Amino acid sequence: MIIPALKKTYNGKTVLDCPETGIRDGSITAICGHNGSGKSTLGKILAGIIKDDNSKTPDAKLRVGYMCQSSLPFRMSVKRNLLLNADKELS
Repeated sequence: MIIPALKKTYNGKTVLDCPETGIRDGSITAICGHNGSGKSTLGKILAGIIKDDNSKTPDAKLRVGYMCQSSLPFRMSVKRNLLLNADKELS
């Protein structure tokens, strides 16, 4: 999948400035970075929860799973939460 260059600002502060990049279909990809580096913002844009400043989104046919970091739906491990909510069409 090709992710277009994305930028997101809040109140004039840039929280995400990501160049165009690609992720191999079917791969498992980790997004790593320091606090405040834009990881959650990128995840929300890819999942279609929010739009970037230019209203660019990846391919409309793309389906991305997103689990927020603040709380898990059920009191069990992250792995069990992911397996419980797994969708074979998501990659």
